[in-house]
Amino acid sequence: MTAPESFRDLTVLLADRPGSLAEFGHILGQAGVSLEGGGVFTHHGVAIAHFLVDDGARGRAALEARGIGPVTVSEVVTGREARTA
Repeated sequence: MTAPESFRDLTVLLADRPGSLAEFGHILGQAGVSLEGGGVFTHHGVAIAHFLVDDGARGRAALEARGIGPVTVSEVVTGREARTA
């Protein structure tokens, strides 16, 4: 099963400092991009944000316009866990 056609996986490198994630969310919100889920982890002083968004192209453009990145936008494939009775 695939996610809705417009959903994309947005990955971006953020500064590992207080406020980086808030700035990320604020920029996407101002651009009208909805965050559907995701998270952030750090590795060697870099924060890696990985989120499902409703408009990857608009999100990338908004972040790059503010000097945040690099930004990668990828297609999304989802699966459903089988249920047992």
